[in-house]
Amino acid sequence: MRKLILINYTGRKGGGPLDAIEMTKGLLAHGCSIIAVLSESIENREEWERLPLLKLILIPTYRSRLGFTARTLWFFLVGRKRLAKQLKSYKIDAIYCPMITFWTKMINDVVPAQETIVVNHDPIPHSGDKYAKWGTLFSTDACYHSASKIVVHSKIYVSYVEKRYKKRGKVFYIPLGRHDCYKYHAQQMPCNYNPNMFNFIFFGTISRYKGIDVLLKAYGIVCRRMKNVSLSIYGSGDFAPYRRQAEHLLNVTVVNRWIADEEVAGIFQGENLIIVLPYIDATQSGVVLVSMDFGVPIIASDTGGLSEQIEDHVTGILVEPGNAEALAEAMIQLAIDKEEQTRIQKNVRAYLQTLNWGESARKLLACMDEA
Repeated sequence: MRKLILINYTGRKGGGPLDAIEMTKGLLAHGCSIIAVLSESIENREEWERLPLLKLILIPTYRSRLGFTARTLWFFLVGRKRLAKQLKSYKIDAIYCPMITFWTKMINDVVPAQETIVVNHDPIPHSGDKYAKWGTLFSTDACYHSASKIVVHSKIYVSYVEKRYKKRGKVFYIPLGRHDCYKYHAQQMPCNYNPNMFNFIFFGTISRYKGIDVLLKAYGIVCRRMKNVSLSIYGSGDFAPYRRQAEHLLNVTVVNRWIADEEVAGIFQGENLIIVLPYIDATQSGVVLVSMDFGVPIIASDTGGLSEQIEDHVTGILVEPGNAEALAEAMIQLAIDKEEQTRIQKNVRAYLQTLNWGESARKLLACMDEA
């Protein structure tokens, strides 16, 4: 039977819009009818508008803290009723929430659907996550309690989530699909890496759990042993705690702002590139998949679900989290070992063939069919 699925995602930027639209494309390819409820400010709005959706509902969300308060009050008092009226005539089989926001549960509560499936990206909050404490206040944690089923992207968290939310047999593992869409954006940020250097890169939001201090310490060790190296750091967030540490190192470039989708490809193109993900803790990482799709070798911490995405010395290099000396050694060895780089890149190409959003959509539909 042709399923009618509502996609509920009111975030604007980052991995959420990518995950949401790729899963939607996969579901459409499987013959599903889709209603999408999205933020009117979602980063890839034009792409959504080109999809053959049954209905696209764009909600005015927020861009600032002040806007958040005003818009949330408006949506609670007015927007929810309008949304319910727009959806009243549809018989929705399932709501799928690819990533929760502060408005996710308010929307779920007014949509008539047989079941609600919510993705839990971070079952255990990252260290230093300043937003985790707001989860209960704004009902984000309640989304998981009230969901019919929960999806996680790392196998190791299935049993943990089952116990935490009392969802035995209702938690399903579905891996993230390929993140290859950035290849098709017009490139607006050529990074011009020096081809005569070994160019190490960090890409992603600057957060405490990302281990920037560990990376800078490791890079300092690398600089003492190798002269032809550079480090480029790209991402928004508070870089102030690391600025003094970075200023004392050679050939460090910091682009501390939001990186738009059309700029991403430029970061991953050049010679002698290696992505370094020195995370202190993690669940999974979209940066891993982006790096793999561009054929850039990865060094990452062996923490959380990263070892499910990266097989050590097969599709990347894993090191002990928080160990700057081990990270520096891995950076040096991978930089000079061209044979291992080539072997990793070959293995990654084979691994990527196993990841596609069509297969993820098939698994999601199977999850919906589970009693």
